[in-house]
Amino acid sequence: MNFGTKEEIISLFRTSNNSRPILLLGAGASFHTGIPLAKDAVIRIAKAAYAKTKLGIDWRKYDQVTTSDWKPYLESMNWYKPFKNKIAEAFPTAVKNLLMPDEFRKEFLLEMIRPQNTNTLGYTSLAEIMSRHLCWTVLTTNFDTALKDRLENRTPVLKKVLEINKTSDSISAFQLYGKFQIVYLHGAVEYYTDKISDEETYNLDSKLVNSIRPCLSDSPLIVVGYRGAEKSIMEHLLNSGIDASNKYRKGIYWCVINENDIHDYVKNLAKEVKENFKVVKIEGFDELMSDINSQLKNENLTIQNISNGKGEYSSDSFEDRVLEDKSYDDLDDDLVKVILTEYFKRLDIDTETQQFKQWLINNSFLIRSGSTIRPTFACYLLFGK
Repeated sequence: MNFGTKEEIISLFRTSNNSRPILLLGAGASFHTGIPLAKDAVIRIAKAAYAKTKLGIDWRKYDQVTTSDWKPYLESMNWYKPFKNKIAEAFPTAVKNLLMPDEFRKEFLLEMIRPQNTNTLGYTSLAEIMSRHLCWTVLTTNFDTALKDRLENRTPVLKKVLEINKTSDSISAFQLYGKFQIVYLHGAVEYYTDKISDEETYNLDSKLVNSIRPCLSDSPLIVVGYRGAEKSIMEHLLNSGIDASNKYRKGIYWCVINENDIHDYVKNLAKEVKENFKVVKIEGFDELMSDINSQLKNENLTIQNISNGKGEYSSDSFEDRVLEDKSYDDLDDDLVKVILTEYFKRLDIDTETQQFKQWLINNSFLIRSGSTIRPTFACYLLFGK
């Protein structure tokens, strides 16, 4: 198995690279927000089910259930036997067999995925990285909204965060080169609660897979905080896409804290992808994102760098369209200063070192059109005279 370095990953985000890296995040990325890892989630499910069915108390009081209660209870079930030595992989099966009826399942999962702390170093750093357009699309196996919450606090007014596959009809909103884009691979938790058959949990939505596969073919994939134990991700999404992506020619970088914890599914993928697959040892998600953000703090991929093949900016969004009959002189300088000063204050950004015009350029409010810098509709609506 090939090994890469953290510095190699940092280089993938640099503006000098033609393609933007795609992140695939697992439960390990949300650990510091208070979301349990797979093993702890199974234990919590067993405790809640025991509290409800054996003690007759509110399942939310599962902390009263001891190990001597839930462990024999779990081990007495036939479906659990294959998972006795790999409890983390029992999550979908535990959801199916213990969280019944449907309403109990929904209540439990919604409670479990509620972040206790969304202001973590990892997600805050990733939001800053994305706000500078160094990364556009994040795939996640998680259900929580920690990244979305951080992004919405960072992104400028009128810049929308796209949540893909939150609902069955939101897949069509996916854009190959869309910015501020979060793809929930398993959908919203409300929809996952209805997926109780093996076939449903072992496969992703085919329309979703077909939508994101071209991105995986044209971008390096960085995996962080994900064990790789789900067939839906490893088989249906990644292994099935090996041929279409030319063995992931841009590379897969699988980040791990302990290389001894690499799952067999991941080893099989590495064997098929060969030199395009690298294992990268990291301290953790928070540390990696913080290092990337710190190393690239002066890099910002402006919208002018993103061409439609003709050296021109192109967008289907109304607010991103350029006003060809306007220039920076048509903006109210005092209004720019007042609004952005307040905005920077809310986000705790140092206003003394901020160049307001450059900030508008970096965040796609001002677009270079030929030799002239022109405002977008969004920019003119906010700051126009």
